Amino acid sequence: VRAAVEPVDWKTLDSIKEGVYAQLMEPPFTHHLGLIRFESDGASPCEQAVKNLFELVERYTNGELSAETTTEGDVSLTHLRMPDGVPFQPTVARVGDVLVIASTATLAQKSVAMLQGNGAESKFDDPRLKEALGKLPDPEDALIFFDGEHLFSQLRGIGPFIRGVSQGDPDAARVAELIDRIIDEVSVIEYEVTVE
Repeated sequence: VRAAVEPVDWKTLDSIKEGVYAQLMEPPFTHHLGLIRFESDGASPCEQAVKNLFELVERYTNGELSAETTTEGDVSLTHLRMPDGVPFQPTVARVGDVLVIASTATLAQKSVAMLQGNGAESKFDDPRLKEALGKLPDPEDALIFFDGEHLFSQLRGIGPFIRGVSQGDPDAARVAELIDRIIDEVSVIEYEVTVE
């Protein structure tokens, strides 16, 4: 492991200019995305270290998990291919000085495409965010937004998921109904934006 992360100059972590962290709920799983913009040349060595770790995993699993490369525009993305049925596919890529790390290839590909200016819609195109930002002071350190409407619409998929995999089990149906009711009761936030 030490050799895998050797390319990283840990002092470059002090030169991080911006960071983004996002979660996407796809019941029953949550996917994660991180983007880090480095001031100095820290993105490339960090990308290489993650690729090295993927290759290490591939070697120690005797190829059951494998590191694979795809492209999005001019950018290479490296994925850790998981066994069939596993909803995660850790992925790393770099667009200039931005390091992209995601728990799924799809999130990484969409982010890389946006960073390359493909014109895809982002959360910053959401009129609710634009309206909220118009009413708030400029952020000094952080901008946080929470799309409760989207989250709760995704959470509403948990009950049907349970019903679908339970093969008619009445206990599972009761649990699914309870989850549906709880989600209905707690889904009170449509959208929240905070600046710090």
